[in-house]
Amino acid sequence: MPRDLDHQPVFGNPAVMSLHLSSDAAMPVAAQAETPTGTRPKLPAGAVWNDDGTVTLPLTEPVRVRMIVDDREKLQEHAQIRMHPLKAGTLMDMPNGTTSVQAAFLIQASLRLVGAEGEAFVRDIDAADFGAAAEIASIFTRRGRKTGR
Repeated sequence: MPRDLDHQPVFGNPAVMSLHLSSDAAMPVAAQAETPTGTRPKLPAGAVWNDDGTVTLPLTEPVRVRMIVDDREKLQEHAQIRMHPLKAGTLMDMPNGTTSVQAAFLIQASLRLVGAEGEAFVRDIDAADFGAAAEIASIFTRRGRKTGR
């Protein structure tokens, strides 16, 4: 059963975050590009490369986000996440800490979620999915072909 994140966003524009998350969740699996073996790094089971160099990871258990936008409650359920390649600045900004804290930071950056909303979202991802997302974030920090362009 999906879990609820019952919080009011503290940082950023909740409408923008809401739009970003819904666009990822709405992306049909059929629109995702399968990549020929050998041209890109191997992904965790179930994850697929997209044409633009991002990776879509289906979640074992959907994450539900409850947000307040214009004084109205909005509930979104996310059955998959879309991870974006990382920039050097992300690595430079990564906090010192445990491996899991650093992995959470990279996952949030790759999902393009910041602040309390991003942390709450990542904290509610199933542990196995967290590990797969951390592996994808790690792939984005390696050298090699990423976008297929």
